[in-house]
Amino acid sequence: MRKVVVSVVIPALNEAQNLPYVLPRIPADVGEVILVDGESDDDTIQVARNLMPSIRIVHQQGRGKGAALRCGFAAATGDIIVHLDADGSTDPAEIPAFVGALLAGADYAKGTRFIQGAGTSDITLLRRVGNWGFVELANLMFGTQFSDITYGYNAVWRQHRDKLAPEIDGWAHEIVGNIRAARHGLRVVEVASRESARLGGQAKLKTFSAGWAILLAIVAERFRSLPPPSPWTDAPALAAQVDRTAAMAVPIQLQLIDEPGGANKTAPSVRDTEVQAAHSTVAIPIVARDPSHRNGRPKPVGASLIAAMPPEPGPAQPAGSRSSLTADRSLLATRAAAKD
Repeated sequence: MRKVVVSVVIPALNEAQNLPYVLPRIPADVGEVILVDGESDDDTIQVARNLMPSIRIVHQQGRGKGAALRCGFAAATGDIIVHLDADGSTDPAEIPAFVGALLAGADYAKGTRFIQGAGTSDITLLRRVGNWGFVELANLMFGTQFSDITYGYNAVWRQHRDKLAPEIDGWAHEIVGNIRAARHGLRVVEVASRESARLGGQAKLKTFSAGWAILLAIVAERFRSLPPPSPWTDAPALAAQVDRTAAMAVPIQLQLIDEPGGANKTAPSVRDTEVQAAHSTVAIPIVARDPSHRNGRPKPVGASLIAAMPPEPGPAQPAGSRSSLTADRSLLATRAAAKD
């Protein structure tokens, strides 16, 4: 049995009306939730505190989503950092899938909307075409096998957070972070995810300006030397801005179960696993593949994930309550398989 603390980082700018959906669905066993506020002029901070008294509030330094993620990642204390959007487009109930991918051997788990078991109800035709173009360009330039590159639902071991793209403030942060993870030789796994439409409020992304910035960033990354990992020197300064009224993080208890003969087995690229959640069973496709592998064959990363997912919130669920990572609120079980 090993204890791992999971930190969830949520950038937010005027998301007060969406947080009542997002925060209650975060699994109760998550050890730390950090909301990075980008100078909201609505009740984002107060709503967050009312819904989750233990939440940590970090005030963003700089402008742009990349700057918000940099602040949140610097303040995070957990072993694993998960990035979640505040607008309801990324489902907190999928957090166990990302955590399980890391526990099964990955260094970086990136969500994808374009493989078996994934999907999106938010992307427009123009943005879909743009994403396809960026995927093809990145795969051609860097020898990766990404199926999606503009989706922001990701998880990383905290020890690798400096190998992403912390110096980029804007929308290109996440895209270049995916590329940078592969360039640094991290084991990158794609996790099937379903993106929902924004629940309310105004989208911050401007398609053409963001697309142009992403294109320039991808091309620039191709012609620059791989930068050394950036030290998170701003962490002490950020610590002074963190709301210290939050409770101490409680570790998730995670059990790694070795599969007999696992070292000699090759994991499938997609595995549907049965997931027990209260009285329901859900099939979760876990993609165990390494897009950074250059010879066209996925590296075996993990065989399967068994994770109890929270049920859909119902009228009997107390307002502000959080679902659990597991049905018994204690164990997230994964099955570790072949590793290189």
